[in-house]
Amino acid sequence: MTPKTVAIVQARTSSTRLPRKVLLDLGGQPLLAWNLRRLARASRIDEVIVATTTEPDDAAIVELSAALGFRTWRGPLEDVLTRYVGAATMAEATTVVRVTSDCPFIDPQLLDETLSTWPRAGVDYLGFEGYPRGLDHEVMTMQTLLRASADATLDYERVHVTPHVYRSPAKFRVEAIGQGNPLSPHRWCVDTPDDLAFVREVARRLGPGDTFGWEAIRDLVEGDAALMAMNAHVRQKAVEEG
Repeated sequence: MTPKTVAIVQARTSSTRLPRKVLLDLGGQPLLAWNLRRLARASRIDEVIVATTTEPDDAAIVELSAALGFRTWRGPLEDVLTRYVGAATMAEATTVVRVTSDCPFIDPQLLDETLSTWPRAGVDYLGFEGYPRGLDHEVMTMQTLLRASADATLDYERVHVTPHVYRSPAKFRVEAIGQGNPLSPHRWCVDTPDDLAFVREVARRLGPGDTFGWEAIRDLVEGDAALMAMNAHVRQKAVEEG
């Protein structure tokens, strides 16, 4: 099989803390559009696919993705791992990159830097650490994704896709990369109205357009304590919370 690196973005409209967040406006385009367009700029990614659900409301995600030129795969609402397998199989992926749709500032340069180290001999999964939440991405072999899907039985393992991999050292060889960054505790993702206010303010100051890199955001927030504090109180849910 010809090697193919596929970024799969999980997206739904039924998010509990901020419903329909991926369709909300950010600097003149839906938040999901930021995510997909920035992912598509990574030169080491061959295709970007949206893994959404079969719920009727998520037809809006399919329509938006198609309008932007991206394929979708629809599967169970609560079994995101099955959605990933379906999307990766459709795309004939050999390497899978996991990204969540609530990260409008995902950075193609960082993705390319991660993928420049892949494949790694004997490594099944590569995590990315040490940066603000919202730049997160994970890389794994297709075989790793398939084995995780076959073996994962806990609800949170199905919802969050990769916990069964990085919590099973007897099965999978896991590594992580990413330099330490003093902003690593901070949030550049969108789960709540305060997160949305933060990313909207960043986009307003650094736009128009979505081409600025993560360094520009870093420089902006490091120079403005009030901006950094806008969503500093938001707690990230633990994976066991679903």
